[in-house]
Amino acid sequence: MLKRIICVVIALALFTSLFACSDSTKGGGSDNKESTTTDPNAGKSNLDIALEQQGNVNLEGMTFRILTPNPGSHFYYFSGATENEVFYEELGSEPLSNSIYMRNLEVSEKLGITIEPVWAGNTGDITAMVQQAVNAGDTDAFNVVLNRLDALVSNATNGLLLNYYNIDTMNLENKWWDRHIIDAFTMYGNKLYTLSGDINYYDDYAVEIVIFNHNICKDAGFDFPYKDVKEGTWTVDKMFTMAALGCSDLNGDGLFQENVDIVGIGENADCILHFIYSYGLKMSETDENGVPEVVWANDQNTSVIDELYNYFSDSTLVNISYSNATAFNNSKEFFYLDMLGTLANFRNMEDNFGILPMPKGDPSMDSYKAYVSNGWTTAYGIPSMFSNEQANKIGTVLECLSAASADHVTPALYDQLLQSKYIRDEESQEMLDYILDSKVYDWAGDLEWASSLRGVYQNILSKGSDSFASSMESIRRATTKSLEKLAESIAELEY
Repeated sequence: MLKRIICVVIALALFTSLFACSDSTKGGGSDNKESTTTDPNAGKSNLDIALEQQGNVNLEGMTFRILTPNPGSHFYYFSGATENEVFYEELGSEPLSNSIYMRNLEVSEKLGITIEPVWAGNTGDITAMVQQAVNAGDTDAFNVVLNRLDALVSNATNGLLLNYYNIDTMNLENKWWDRHIIDAFTMYGNKLYTLSGDINYYDDYAVEIVIFNHNICKDAGFDFPYKDVKEGTWTVDKMFTMAALGCSDLNGDGLFQENVDIVGIGENADCILHFIYSYGLKMSETDENGVPEVVWANDQNTSVIDELYNYFSDSTLVNISYSNATAFNNSKEFFYLDMLGTLANFRNMEDNFGILPMPKGDPSMDSYKAYVSNGWTTAYGIPSMFSNEQANKIGTVLECLSAASADHVTPALYDQLLQSKYIRDEESQEMLDYILDSKVYDWAGDLEWASSLRGVYQNILSKGSDSFASSMESIRRATTKSLEKLAESIAELEY
């Protein structure tokens, strides 16, 4: 016991000194206003603010259980076998896991609760376990569920989750909640069943980024593109122009082969789907009620599809493969595009590299936009077997956990893990703000109703861009019916 107390005291001192000036949150923007003496929250931690909002309540021995994927499952395996977003038994050597430990300890002590993980195998197991618990009315099984965003949406449409807008203790305007998620997935103005924020970080890991090799960039005669990003001139055309001059047929056989020659750009079969977001487009948009509607073929997206097809069909410049990470690690690719969470792949890479936001398709765009994977993204849901009183207690814990995460976990994620372990230069650290502000969620991403819609974009490289309009028309009836069913299922929910 004495050893544990000493560890906790040391850790508290470490976190106090490290994060005293930090106010990192994931609300979709940063607050850089100077503190004044008139600010009632000046000098307070985010958890202090949350506790005051909750009336400094004590939950008197409540056991708070979180249903969550096993450590190392989901996409956690990129970072290691123990990686998870929920619970660690003790302090260790990693700042991020230590921050989760400290968050849980602080919230447990302040609220008078015990936090327990319910490890559930993989993400598919979780979906079934939520169904079973709700059907049985088993309020002792777990209080909340952390799972893939697309899986939680499926749970919601089946009436298995509670609406966050109906929970009195929840304040969705708090800065520790992800505005991108709230704005994208609120339907009918007041229905939201999935929520992310500082309480988890795979909503950030799920955004697509550009990773580039420093040495190849210098050898091709280019400055690193950080200045372009800051000036708003980092574009798709510029990236492909640089890639064309940076690739090299090393063995002189006239072919550009993966892991043999230096290829300009490495992406996967979803490349065109990923890149439409760089042009400010989406597969689906939401109407004034937050109800998703398919963006069918029109002059704008057809023109973009033609342009992207011309870029990505050049096999001397682009390699389309799911094994591109290996080639990039071996310094055989100039640019590699993948989710932010895949940076762990390159922790032992010999060459230095940097990160960039996805480029603008249109130079006149006000900001950078990037695809976010609903399959990578994790989110929290509250199972629907709980009464209003029980749900309010759960809301209190979620608010406090997310606020404490803004104090501990988010600074550790950015300042410790990303900036010292994976990212190797100061300029790349600055790029994180651009990357995390670029997130675009789409109801069509990874959700079952839109599988045929995604297939249209995925097949463009093999069928040609001329196939886009006719392929979209061929799926219109069935896809519209599936989407209407989803919207109706949400509309009919009474909780």
